[in-house]
Amino acid sequence: MAMSSYDLMAGGEGDTSSIKGGADITVHPLPWLGIMLRYDSVKTEGVDLGGQVVDQSFSVITPRIIASSHLTVPGTIYLQWSHYMYGDNVWLDEATQMKPDEDVLKLMCEIWW
Repeated sequence: MAMSSYDLMAGGEGDTSSIKGGADITVHPLPWLGIMLRYDSVKTEGVDLGGQVVDQSFSVITPRIIASSHLTVPGTIYLQWSHYMYGDNVWLDEATQMKPDEDVLKLMCEIWW
């Protein structure tokens, strides 16, 4: 389990305080196949355009499939889907209050030699 805290500047509007915590578990039912599940929670307070302190917290859950190769070129392929659960005050653009995407699909490959 990983925990961290940090402070960020919010575009000159003031300080934004955040704390992030997360945990994951990975299982390898076969030597070449792994399955991971991760959960993260971010607790954030920011300042809106009107100068009010707002809760901009969100959580994300991510299942991942891991396929590893031990043949001529060693490598790993990851396929994951992340589902974000946003609070009421989380947006990409405060003026339009446009929400970020709730679902993200990611395909990633690593090779080494």
